[in-house]
Amino acid sequence: MLIIKQLVEQWVQQAVVQLQSEGVLPAKTSDVKFPDIVIEATKDESHGDFATNFALAACKLAKLPPRQLAEKL
Repeated sequence: MLIIKQLVEQWVQQAVVQLQSEGVLPAKTSDVKFPDIVIEATKDESHGDFATNFALAACKLAKLPPRQLAEKL
C-alpha cells in the first residue's frame, strides 16, 4: 500500500506542475505560500483508498472553487 500511496503523491505532484505550466496555479516562489501535498487513507472505503485536501488548500492560489481545481488535478 505504501508504494501505491507514493505513486499517487507523485501523480498529484505531476498534475500540480502541469497546472503551473498552464497558468492555473502560480509557480512556487518565496512570496507564494504553497500548501504541501498530503496523501492520506480515506476514512470511508466507499470514497476510495486515498485522498488529499490539496485542492481545498490551493483553491485561493488558483482562484477557483475547490471542486473545479480538484477536477483539473
